[in-house]
Amino acid sequence: MKYFKLLFVICGLCCAMAAPVMAQTVEVEKVHEISRRAKRGYLAKMDFDEAKGQYTLYFVVSENKRRIKLEVYTFDRDFNLVEQHEEEEMVEQLSKKYKWFKYVSPEKEVIIWENVTVESNFVGTLVLKKKQITRKWSWYYGGYSTDVKLLEKIKPRSEGGDKYYYKAHYEDEKTGNLIVVASTKNKDANKNFEVLKFNRSGELLERTNLGFKFAMMPIFTRRITQPDPDDAESTISVGAFMIFAPIKEAKENTNPDPTAYEIVRIDNDLKVEKAPFKAETAYWRVDEALEDGKGNYYFYGVAVEDDRYYNFIPTPRKFKSVQLLKFNNIANKVEYVTATNIKEMLTKAVNPPSQRREPEYTGGPFSVKGSFVNEEGEFFLYGQNYKADSKGAITYKDVIGLYFDPKGALRAMYGIDPVENNRNAKSLGAPQYLLPAGLSGKYMYWMLTEIDGFDLGENRLELYPRIARISKADGSITDFLTLGVVDKKKYYLDSKYPYFKLGDGRLVFFGSSSNGKRLYFSRVRFD
Repeated sequence: MKYFKLLFVICGLCCAMAAPVMAQTVEVEKVHEISRRAKRGYLAKMDFDEAKGQYTLYFVVSENKRRIKLEVYTFDRDFNLVEQHEEEEMVEQLSKKYKWFKYVSPEKEVIIWENVTVESNFVGTLVLKKKQITRKWSWYYGGYSTDVKLLEKIKPRSEGGDKYYYKAHYEDEKTGNLIVVASTKNKDANKNFEVLKFNRSGELLERTNLGFKFAMMPIFTRRITQPDPDDAESTISVGAFMIFAPIKEAKENTNPDPTAYEIVRIDNDLKVEKAPFKAETAYWRVDEALEDGKGNYYFYGVAVEDDRYYNFIPTPRKFKSVQLLKFNNIANKVEYVTATNIKEMLTKAVNPPSQRREPEYTGGPFSVKGSFVNEEGEFFLYGQNYKADSKGAITYKDVIGLYFDPKGALRAMYGIDPVENNRNAKSLGAPQYLLPAGLSGKYMYWMLTEIDGFDLGENRLELYPRIARISKADGSITDFLTLGVVDKKKYYLDSKYPYFKLGDGRLVFFGSSSNGKRLYFSRVRFD
């Protein structure tokens, strides 16, 4: 029932947010009570039939390997209850009746296969380790659990019999491919690398060379994925991006420019393409990359302003700027690289009008919660400042958002003061999202989900959203409106079906009360 509750909570939250001044309008909101059996079961699926204008919720109230009993609720476009009935079917028949139901035949209830992975070690030599992956189907939870067992080690050797030294890798558990960048021990070890391809048994299938004019080191790896044709909920690796930074060695091996970085793209057939670029700083900690659906990748992370080479700069505790790079994967070229320093950020600080405090990012520890690219190619990065004690325990602080224009220049830095200050909120941080909403296309909507508590009985966080509107015209932000309170009762977001887009600038939110007894529906129109 936990998924169901979280789901409906969002609805409530969103409804509350619809104040006219926020240009968000709650068109309809309804609360419904479900049966005890549905409450004790779980929400397996929520469907919307646009032609009929009906929402259908399927609760599993009992199940085993042979039969499943459902309690089905159907609501009209405005969330009025149309029908409530029970269905009981043989498992195999149910999979034919409903495409969403996943039938697992007896022979697929337990799936076992082997892959290889890279084992880290202090010496830095390349050591592969076989692993046995076991997936067991649970009819109770409606999904697979995964167990990984490490097996024997493999120590690959070069054609000359030398040890390899590990540099970077990526793997795909679906295909069993393992692609490794490594080198042997010699004076040009950081100029001349080998790209090695292993199969799931650890056998070397092929190799190719990856060479540079000067010494380099990989500092970031990001898989390139596409949907798995056999499993809509999974992805498969088709390659990877690796970012290499120049390092200092003997004079003849050292690039005179410590900012002469390169992006290397490797596919599963070991085709290698390189795209050199000049970074704004010598030390760039690349945190992640985001693909915009149009073939562009945005690489982002913090940086320090230091003229030394990457391998001569100690791991920084404070950073001076945020660096952003846009890469056109179709043309294989870097579109732009920008670095925004802390001083500039402070001049573009923006806070909600009624907020008393003015939080800001000052270069300390920062946890990225997400990123977003809008239709105009503007990039939005959001997360939270945090502090870590001597034991590594993290305490999350202020929420920060950075808004960049289509050329990578900073438009605004937003500082948000979280409402919740409880133990769970401090230790876990606030999940955040840029909502795919808006009729006019003039605004973005930032949803911050606050952690109100933890439900031990349902083993889930109790989250409620706060939503603010950001203007694309001037970068201004409204106050955050809290959602999910109806008649002084709270509703919490569902982790499985938090919201979905109807079109015409509208979103439908779902949620439930803490005990899961009452469902909440809300349809909200955004400008």
